[in-house]
Amino acid sequence: MGYTHYWYRRPDLDRDLFEAAVEDIQRLFRKIPIPIGDWEGGDEPVFAAEGVCFNGRKDAKPGDHYDLMEYHSQEVPISGDGSHETFQVNRQMEKPDWQDDVGGFIFNCCKTRRLPSDVKVMCALVIFNHHFGADFMVSSDGEEREWNVARELCHQFLGYGYGFHLSGPVELDSVVKEVDHADA
Repeated sequence: MGYTHYWYRRPDLDRDLFEAAVEDIQRLFRKIPIPIGDWEGGDEPVFAAEGVCFNGRKDAKPGDHYDLMEYHSQEVPISGDGSHETFQVNRQMEKPDWQDDVGGFIFNCCKTRRLPSDVKVMCALVIFNHHFGADFMVSSDGEEREWNVARELCHQFLGYGYGFHLSGPVELDSVVKEVDHADA
């Protein structure tokens, strides 16, 4: 299936909090030397009041790498196209018809194949979780320790991030049960 990050979020995220999250993402991304593009990995990424959308650069050259040694224990190589699945979070989102109701949460995910842009995906998810808390829960194919680079970058440049932790299935289930129980 591929290395993937997952999130459950509310359909309508607060406008002011969303704009604050977008500002934090832009501020942090200017500090991380990993190029990203639009949804296809070509033009400029989108950072707007209503949504964030980016992908790794499609024009990455084989052999390119981005030295994250200051933040990460290994260099991240590229063996060709640096893009994969698009990372997109919109402020408002309707639940797709195919998706089961999960206590008012909407599921989404992004496969990154651990390409260099994975670091920016993880950072964006840490930022959204920081601003929205239990209204934006994150899980991953990666282990907690693999998120240390995102925690460190967010903490170093934004002043928060160390408190982030992945939401496991038990946490997701308990939040959904609490929401279902409150609605009854």
